[in-house]
Amino acid sequence: MEESDFEEKYNEIRKMNSNLVVIGKTNIDNDKEDFDNEAEDDDADNGDESEGDDFEQETG
Repeated sequence: MEESDFEEKYNEIRKMNSNLVVIGKTNIDNDKEDFDNEAEDDDADNGDESEGDDFEQETG
């Protein structure tokens, strides 16, 4: 197969793939942000409560 034939086939495949419908999640980055926001909220809530406990454990 010559290089020009290869490029033609490659372009045909690229055109076919552009028409395909994507199934599944496409916004993975948004999901990561949601998890990060939840973790920050939990850390903020537990931070005040656990500071005293950590200090007592270190000295006791």
